Amino acid sequence: IFVTGISGTGKATLVKRLLVERSADEPVPDDWLMVNNFDDSYRPISFQLPAGEGIKFSKKMDQLIDNLKTEMPRAFETEDYQQKRSNLMEEFQQKKREKINELEEDAREHDIQIQSTNAGFQTIPIVNDNPIDQETYNQLAEDIREQVDKNIDYVQRQIQSTMRDINKLEKEFQEQLQELNKEVSLFVVGHRIENMQEEYEDHDAVIDYLEKVKEDIIDNVDDFLQAAQGEGNG
Repeated sequence: IFVTGISGTGKATLVKRLLVERSADEPVPDDWLMVNNFDDSYRPISFQLPAGEGIKFSKKMDQLIDNLKTEMPRAFETEDYQQKRSNLMEEFQQKKREKINELEEDAREHDIQIQSTNAGFQTIPIVNDNPIDQETYNQLAEDIREQVDKNIDYVQRQIQSTMRDINKLEKEFQEQLQELNKEVSLFVVGHRIENMQEEYEDHDAVIDYLEKVKEDIIDNVDDFLQAAQGEGNG
């Protein structure tokens, strides 16, 4: 409603009186809510609830998030979760050690010693059962140097192959850890969302929205935990 006129002439009072008179015999309108669209944040979703239910829904959502900020970190601190996470890490480290041991054994069979550095792996030739430096290498006979070069080239290719295998193992570990985190998150958030969905079983839009809330929390559990921890420290 737009009303124009000279200031102080009672425009607001008049409009309010007219609206009160007009609405006296009209049904109370529904509450309209605008919520986040998790598929397209630039296009919020709107739905309606009976008059007075909108503010109640808003308070329930605030309470839900507050509860999860407390319950979610606790779930990831349990002995059960820590043991499962530790098992996954131990399995990954064991497979990684096996790959490196295989690489080192292969290198020794080709008279090459592998040394781990911050930049990766360094290859050191072995002659007469002793590692040699660049100066000693330069003094070797040409045919021996050629064989050393071939061995180094072979081992470097094996290093690259091993690193690809280790990267694949690490990716698998991260995926398994992510799946474990989702299971724990679902256990915590699932029943709370389901309880709210039962309260709004006659409102499909609300049920769909709550399902998206659940999926978003589970998919972004790390961000959720960091935010909860940040507020706790604050």
